[in-house]
Amino acid sequence: MERPGGEERRWLAPLSVGDELHTEAVDAYGVGADASRPRGLSAADREMAFEVEAPGPGLWQFVLELRPGSADEQSLEPDPSLSTRRAWAKFAVAERSLLLNRSGFDREVAADMTLHSHTIYHLGHQLFVRDGSTLMIETGTLVQAWGRNAAIIVEPEGRIVAEGTRDAPVVLTCSSPVGYREPGCWGGLRILGKAPVTRLEGLARGVLPPERAVYRGTDTEDSSGVLRYVRVEFAGAAAEPDTNSPAIGRYAAGSVPVLDHVQAHASLGDGIALRGGTAACDHCVASESGEAVLSWDRGWRGSASRLYLQRGLDGLHGIDGGNDGEGYDREPRSLPALSNVTLVHSAPYGPRRREAFGVRLRTASGLTARDLLATLFGAGAIDATMPTVLAFEDGESSVESALLYLNGLGREQLHGGFDAGVEFLDRDPKLRDVRWFANPDPRPKADSPALADDGESYIGAFGESENWLEEWTVFGPESEYDLREWDQEGN
Repeated sequence: MERPGGEERRWLAPLSVGDELHTEAVDAYGVGADASRPRGLSAADREMAFEVEAPGPGLWQFVLELRPGSADEQSLEPDPSLSTRRAWAKFAVAERSLLLNRSGFDREVAADMTLHSHTIYHLGHQLFVRDGSTLMIETGTLVQAWGRNAAIIVEPEGRIVAEGTRDAPVVLTCSSPVGYREPGCWGGLRILGKAPVTRLEGLARGVLPPERAVYRGTDTEDSSGVLRYVRVEFAGAAAEPDTNSPAIGRYAAGSVPVLDHVQAHASLGDGIALRGGTAACDHCVASESGEAVLSWDRGWRGSASRLYLQRGLDGLHGIDGGNDGEGYDREPRSLPALSNVTLVHSAPYGPRRREAFGVRLRTASGLTARDLLATLFGAGAIDATMPTVLAFEDGESSVESALLYLNGLGREQLHGGFDAGVEFLDRDPKLRDVRWFANPDPRPKADSPALADDGESYIGAFGESENWLEEWTVFGPESEYDLREWDQEGN
């Protein structure tokens, strides 16, 4: 157990009296790390379970590390996939809890407001950040929300600055106990801007009253704040019955806001939605969305780089991009630029497998993409309607340096009549581990065709060396986080 960054590190010594944490690391037999012949851990039994009182206030984490033995301890050289794996269980010891608002009561942030990491916040209804105000969220802060009307809404010229770190991300999540959280537990994060959109304006779904959800403007550099190392979980409910919303919605956002290392997990609607504007997204993650993992429309002309999108058991398409359903030729026409994207369907044999496309383009949305990797989508890799296909043939849209594998159930990967504009290899990307569980590792193996000969460039969101998902993201079904208590007999 340690504070983020490695301070005040203590280890579990399994054979010690009382199962306490100590400053010295030992193995299951009480042998220290500097011993001449340390012994390995052969099994983990309940005698290794321990209980300790909560440490002092602040951010803490447990770190579980699994290492393969050295080469001289094994009959065979360890496979590269057996390199050190880690899992983190992070928690905060809060000084207090604070109710931001109750169900049925909006809260207006009319002056600058800061949410602190030493407090756990509870959100029960809409929280509006008004024009001229900034909502600051400190590193490691936890906000728990419940109810379809619970949402954070940043109005045009309002700002949100949520800057977490890899050690201590900002987490906006469901207030239900871990192990019992469900998609649509609350609304999510909706940020309204003043960058250009089709039809000059739009309405963000899921905000009451609707007239407060207007986004519009002409400022391509509109700034609505910073999201860095932020996780939004189990959101996607909308204020109106029988409708869903994205976990993270950016509406008419300009190019200035920072969206960096952000995850939308287990949304009832879309994971990340970009409606118009020129917003950019770097190291962004979306997983287990009920609808598209990433969607855009209304003239989004921004960019996304190092993007990881993972389908779980439910949901449909990886990417669903459109322009404007009321007119294909509406301006500005959606034309985002994507680079280094990994799209994975982790349950290709699920009930909706035959309908899921890796990338679906409609209503004449354009797209330029490079280094795109898509695998295991049952309907196919890319699907497009005719106006969009024509943009590929004219050279306005393109997909270059792509790796598409086992999409369309191993048959047809491209749908819509593509004759030009898509360049891809149909080869196994040899990703390390993209199962739908708590700690995936989507890096390509050393012999993967996703790795270039120069040793630096690669297809997809990951190179061979760094799994940048580690430590700050969450994946897998909620059952992976089972908190059932054992009785005294160990049952």
